[in-house]
Amino acid sequence: METKRNQFVIYPHPANDEVQPDLDPKDKLIYIAIRRYMDKTTLEAFPSYATITKDTSAAAKTIKKCIDNLVREGYLETRKEGRKIIYKFNNKKQFEPFSYDFLDKPDLSFTEKSYIIASQQYMFKDEEEGKINYNNRELSKLINMPESTISKCNRSLERKGYLEGASEIVKKFQLRELDQLFIWKFKEQDEKIQKNSEDIDYLKRELKRIKLENEEMKNLLNTKNKYII
Repeated sequence: METKRNQFVIYPHPANDEVQPDLDPKDKLIYIAIRRYMDKTTLEAFPSYATITKDTSAAAKTIKKCIDNLVREGYLETRKEGRKIIYKFNNKKQFEPFSYDFLDKPDLSFTEKSYIIASQQYMFKDEEEGKINYNNRELSKLINMPESTISKCNRSLERKGYLEGASEIVKKFQLRELDQLFIWKFKEQDEKIQKNSEDIDYLKRELKRIKLENEEMKNLLNTKNKYII
């Protein structure tokens, strides 16, 4: 039997921290719930609404609305094959990973999971905590979730032992309890790979520039020598 340990699924997010986010937190959770079944070669998945409901507790009406939003924003395309809906994903460079164990936590509600998924990109890791330095009003604008819903989620998550500082500006999410701790190691590794790729691209551009300068200098010297002779 395949274990869920250290398995994860990703949610792509915009390259910049935009004031107006492109998706609702619920859309992000539905995206992840579908992407969990994606074939890595074809980038396609076809879980039924019943499966998505089982995994997220979302009603069919909510699922349809979220899928419509995801299609509108270009995160996936849909087509029908008989009674089956095929979802085709559009990969983007930056993303947030979420463990299967986190997604399957039975004591987290649909709204709480949506809140955490939308908020993770604004966390910074400190030991085993994911900290957010935004107050509820600021976070509300960033993740497109009502301030009252955020406050309710914070209090509920604190009661369940997943969050400290529900009424404070600095929120401390307990990554180990949320089964998201190993995810941050993956993120750190990915950021190093991305940084190395950017450094390599920079060095390639510099090498190209130096070669062009050498060619120009060589042509200039050849021209001068021609006139001296």
